[in-house]
Amino acid sequence: MIAPLAWLIDTNVVSEMMRPRPDPRVAAFLDSIADEGLGLSSVTVWEALDDHVPDAFLAAAAATRGLAVVTRNAGEFRNTGVHTVDPWVDARI
Repeated sequence: MIAPLAWLIDTNVVSEMMRPRPDPRVAAFLDSIADEGLGLSSVTVWEALDDHVPDAFLAAAAATRGLAVVTRNAGEFRNTGVHTVDPWVDARI
């Protein structure tokens, strides 16, 4: 059975929550309505992840296997829980 939804979340709200420090008002609002049922349309998911999809897939693959990601773009992996190493900075010589 699918839970009832009361709220459909737009892309700008999803994007805000993906920031390193989301606006506390937005986070508090979402917390206050979470029990009522939040939904995302496939369009919102696509819009929110459009710029992040390749890195999101890489982060997911690394996370499911307990791997670190070697990248120059460590900032793209923030809030994913995946450890990153920048070989331009963290070289093992």
